[in-house]
Amino acid sequence: MDIMELGAIGELVGGIAVVASLLYVGSQVRQNTSALRANAAQAFSDSVSKTVLLAAGGGEPTRAWRLSLEDPSSLDEDGRMCADGMCFASFQAYDAALLQAKLGSLDADTRDMIYRRIRAWFEFDYYRDWWARNQFEFSDPLVRFVRDECGQQEGA
Repeated sequence: MDIMELGAIGELVGGIAVVASLLYVGSQVRQNTSALRANAAQAFSDSVSKTVLLAAGGGEPTRAWRLSLEDPSSLDEDGRMCADGMCFASFQAYDAALLQAKLGSLDADTRDMIYRRIRAWFEFDYYRDWWARNQFEFSDPLVRFVRDECGQQEGA
C-alpha cells in the first residue's frame, strides 16, 4: 500500500469520525432542548401552584378568592387587594410562560394549556374587570391573545 492509498483511507476514517461527532452533538442538543422545555414547564407549574395553594390555604386568601368568583360585590378593600394580587401573580406567570413558548423553550402542549387557563379567568365578572384595570402591566402578545380570544377589548 502506497502513501496515496493510506491518505485516502485516512480521509475516509476522518470523514466518518466527523459525521459521528455531528450526530452525537445533534443528539446532545435535542436532549438539552427537551430538558430546557421540561424545566420551563415545571417553573410555570410551580409558579401557578403557589397561587392556588395560597387561595386554598384558608383564611383571607381563600375567602377573597371564593368571593371574587361567587359574589365580588361583597369583597372589602383587603379582600380585593388579596384577590387582585393572586390574579396578578397568575397572569405574570402566564405572561412569562408565553414568552418562553415564543422563544421555543416551552412546548406547544403546555402553551395550549396556558391559553385554556387564561380563557377560564374571563368566565368571571371580577376578573374581566380586573383585566380592564391591569392589562397595561403585561406584554403585547398576552394582551392581544386576551383581546382576540377572550373578547376583552383594551381599556374595556
